[in-house]
Amino acid sequence: MKNIFVVLFLTLLPVAGMAQRDVAVSDLRIVQQPSVVAVAFSLKTGTGAARTGSTLTLKPVLVNGDQSLVLTPVVVRGRRAAILAHRGEIAAGRDASQETVSIRNGENMEYRTTIPFEDWMPGAKLILKGEGEGCGVTSQTLIGTLADSVIVPASEFTSTQTVVIPGRILSTADKLVQHFPFLHPAGDSALDAPPSSRTSRQEGGLTIFFTQGQDSVVPDYRENYRSLVDLLSVIEEIRRSADSEIDRIDITGFASPEGDHDANVRLSERRAEAMRRVIAQNSPELATLISVYAGGEDWDGLRELVCASQLPRRDEVLRAIDRKNKEELMRLEGGEVYRSMERTLFPELREATFIIVYYKNKR
Repeated sequence: MKNIFVVLFLTLLPVAGMAQRDVAVSDLRIVQQPSVVAVAFSLKTGTGAARTGSTLTLKPVLVNGDQSLVLTPVVVRGRRAAILAHRGEIAAGRDASQETVSIRNGENMEYRTTIPFEDWMPGAKLILKGEGEGCGVTSQTLIGTLADSVIVPASEFTSTQTVVIPGRILSTADKLVQHFPFLHPAGDSALDAPPSSRTSRQEGGLTIFFTQGQDSVVPDYRENYRSLVDLLSVIEEIRRSADSEIDRIDITGFASPEGDHDANVRLSERRAEAMRRVIAQNSPELATLISVYAGGEDWDGLRELVCASQLPRRDEVLRAIDRKNKEELMRLEGGEVYRSMERTLFPELREATFIIVYYKNKR
């Protein structure tokens, strides 16, 4: 076969104006030598290219008639999917037959790969496919042509053109999830199990505070009014939308570790139940989708607050917390340490939360 050396440059629209869900490719360069083809380009992803708990696998593909070859894929991960992947809990979006590279929403990368030259490649075009994966569902979410006739029997081929590669169409809930941390796509593996402590519910969720020993929802107590408006408004907007729907709502109640243990468990359940009634009164048709859990005394939450505090004799306090020993806490400094915790820490633990709203998109 004769020596062929082909270079192609492609310039796209400036990435500064791209939408959150878009993908942009610039500075495309394809070089063919006798036995290999080298492909390189700059890739920019929008901050919402992949849904928060999902992945978007971008696959450059050479296509010529019924012949095609998928180049090294790029896996774009949403925020929570990236966190889970980092923890080693998932490996979503991987193509087992090929090496992949991974980036997060909003990141740039310089893409480079080399493939063997095959006889069918002259005259082929280069396209970019996108496959979204999340909640056990895979769907093609975008497809764009990067360039036509990228490999030709000539010493040089260049082309300058503008290509827009639109990303996925966001549903009503997809748009809302970017602004409200308590909203999550159904099947989010990071949050599938009901929360049992503050440390297990670090990410996402909405808190409604209660006064000491009470289980009535008081809108004007602390930040409750704003939280209630956000919660009920988001639920109503999704409920009225044509493209998404509520999948389920989980409410876990908690109580501070003060007073009788059994009474606190019952109190935590009543607080969660109080929030269930508020949601059900506003959206009766969702009543069967609401699950209520009694989180009981939030010892883990108390430990976290103590660690972040300047409480005196903190090491002794933490040892007592690890043993869940209230009597030991109350004896420290003649009870002064416990009284300080009552004033500053316990109010943070009187909650009917973790409240999580799960949604799914209509297909």
